[in-house]
Amino acid sequence: MQVRLKKQGATMLKVLLAIALLMTLAACSDSSPSDTPQATSTMPSATASGTATFTQTPGTSASPTVSGTPVATAVSGALTLSILGPVDEIVVDTSTVTVRGQATAGAEVSVNGNVVNVDTNGSFTTIVTLEEGPNEIEIMATDEAENEASITITVFYLR
Repeated sequence: MQVRLKKQGATMLKVLLAIALLMTLAACSDSSPSDTPQATSTMPSATASGTATFTQTPGTSASPTVSGTPVATAVSGALTLSILGPVDEIVVDTSTVTVRGQATAGAEVSVNGNVVNVDTNGSFTTIVTLEEGPNEIEIMATDEAENEASITITVFYLR
């Protein structure tokens, strides 16, 4: 008799746990995307002169390139450098990534030490070849007053 009661009690406990799990899953599936919390972090970034800020919004992109809202910005005097993509610490499965950004008109921009073409509005785009693993990409802008603004991002290339 005692063994039979233990078996029934264990079965009842399993049923209750299953019901609780189903209720939890149902409650989670009813949430809308706007209920999902979004995190934003702001970290300082050093530059050769002036004050710089670095702002990144995690999860803003699932692709190696981004257009539209800057994912990182550095300011030094009258010089502004904004990166539109890629997002810092993104993981990609391609051996190249397109770096896109905007600098103050007339600024010279380099990516990993290579000067890139900048249009009259300050927009630039260049392709960077990646090695397997983490790749640091340094984007630096310099204006005629010798202000410098720089942003370094890391892109992880996994085959």
